[in-house]
Amino acid sequence: MCFTITMVGHYLIFDDRCPLCLAAARKVRRHDGARRVSLQPLSRLALPQSIRIPPARELTTALHLVAPDGAVYKGADALAYMAILLPRYRLLGRVLLLPVVRPAARILYRLIARNRVWISRAVGHKLGHGQGKIQIPRSTPPAR
Repeated sequence: MCFTITMVGHYLIFDDRCPLCLAAARKVRRHDGARRVSLQPLSRLALPQSIRIPPARELTTALHLVAPDGAVYKGADALAYMAILLPRYRLLGRVLLLPVVRPAARILYRLIARNRVWISRAVGHKLGHGQGKIQIPRSTPPAR
């Protein structure tokens, strides 16, 4: 007899040393009333073993969203699919995925990601060890 293990919900993997990433995680937590997204800070990933994730170096360069079917979205695509999951931002997510908008969204995301330290300082986020970290409620991974 063969059993298939499927994931429940989505996983958002983010760099919890990055103030902009923390701000995005806060926004997701605040607007995800249905708790369809499990926030997964890089410093303490708790994912089911069946999930294939990119190398750690790649995970620090962009947000990653792992969908229930195992698909992994990163950067602007992760933001767009995440927005679709949040009722308040659903329309924005769909706009970001339009073929005429998607390439520009990806370029803008990469530009912001490359300059995130400077941008964080410019908008007043504190940088440093432990500063600005948010408490992410531990969500238990699905049973195997």
